[in-house]
Amino acid sequence: MPGWLGLIVPPSGRLDFVTVLSCWWERRLQRVALAKLDKHLLADIGVSEADRAREVRKPFWVQ
Repeated sequence: MPGWLGLIVPPSGRLDFVTVLSCWWERRLQRVALAKLDKHLLADIGVSEADRAREVRKPFWVQ
């Protein structure tokens, strides 16, 4: 299994730092938004509270 670098290096093997930062920022924003959803909205999108908790606990660099 690749180390943490395998999570950020595209299949081409080229590491584009700006692309990585952009991806990390987007993940952070999505997890913040997910954390703010109420039970009703979670049910609408088919996400359990346990799934949400697990996702929002992930660091931004983890997919």
